[in-house]
Amino acid sequence: MPTDPRPGLALISAMLLAGLPSSAQAQGGGDPVGAVVLGRWHYDGGGDWYANPSALPNLAAAVRERTAIPVAARERAVSLSDPALWDIPYLHAKMADRP
Repeated sequence: MPTDPRPGLALISAMLLAGLPSSAQAQGGGDPVGAVVLGRWHYDGGGDWYANPSALPNLAAAVRERTAIPVAARERAVSLSDPALWDIPYLHAKMADRP
């Protein structure tokens, strides 16, 4: 008795579609619509909150290459009192250096 080929075809179709660029891409080569923005905690009082400038761009590139999660190309610096903090799902924080 022959088996039904539809489940296999559905799986192959899903795999092929997963590899295609998202139709939610913004026009003009910008970030995808609804892209996750990575944040960097900005604090006053000295310290190197801005240290390791390549860390978040490298993380964003790795997430884009290895997953289907749309990640914005640029990070956003936010303070803990910034209302935009609640729009940032991932916040990178570097501990302040101590003298």
